[in-house]
This record gives sequence, C-alpha cells and structure tokens, in this order.
Amino acid sequence: WYAGFASHHLTQPDQGFISESQLPTKFTGHIGGSIPLSRYRNSVTTISPNVLYQRQQDFQQFNYGVYVNRGPIAGGLWVRHSVKNVDSFILMVGLIQKAFKFGYSYDITLSDLKNSNTNGAHELSFTLFMPCRSRSKSFNTISCPSF
Repeated sequence: WYAGFASHHLTQPDQGFISESQLPTKFTGHIGGSIPLSRYRNSVTTISPNVLYQRQQDFQQFNYGVYVNRGPIAGGLWVRHSVKNVDSFILMVGLIQKAFKFGYSYDITLSDLKNSNTNGAHELSFTLFMPCRSRSKSFNTISCPSF
C-alpha cells in the first residue's frame, strides 16, 4: 500500500503577460496498493486499485481506477470526474519487460467536450530502464507503484 500528498505553486507565481495573474496553489493526494491474486509460472497476477484527488482554487477532480498485471501484460480502467460531472473513462493496456515499459491509453470523453469533435484522446508512454550501480543497502526501501 502507498499514499502521497503534494502541493504545487506554493509561491503562487505571477503568470500574467499584461496584468498580474497569480497561479493558485494546487493540492494533490493519492492512495493505492498492489494485491497479488494468483501465481503462475513464477509470475504473479496483481490487481492495483488507486484513487487520485486534485484541488486548485474552486476546481476539484477525482480519478479512481484499477490496474491488472498478469506477467508482462498490464491493463487498466479509470474514471475521471469533477464534483459536477463525470468527464471520461480511461482505458489502458501495456507491456512490461526487463528493459522497458510501453503503454497505450485512450480517454473516452463523456462530458460536453465530446461535442467539440475531440472523440477522446490517445496517449503513448515509453519507459526505458537504465542500469545503475548497486549500492549496499543500509536502510529498507519502499516499493514504488508501476504504471
């Protein structure tokens, strides 16, 4: 299990060109985990539920979803919504190897933005794992979530 909190734009910088316009502070919190379901051929099937909350001035957004990893294949489904409406569903599929991760996601727009001919949004992600020198462990580490 893991959780986190972040604050962005603490100094509320001026982002205006002609007149002063301060960027409001943004707060983000998240919680999630990875639950092993079954084992097959030295690999583990896991399910990973996650929740993300963001707030900036009067705007609030919730993202919640789940990933399923089975061997080198990952898939997921997310819902994104503000307080007033559900904005989109997000479908994701990915491939995890020792040297890299590749992912594709598609946002299915449900809000009024679908009337602007967006037809959703495609996203590709690629992570290359770079080898690093081994250091002696003098402390216990926390496992980080992937994808």
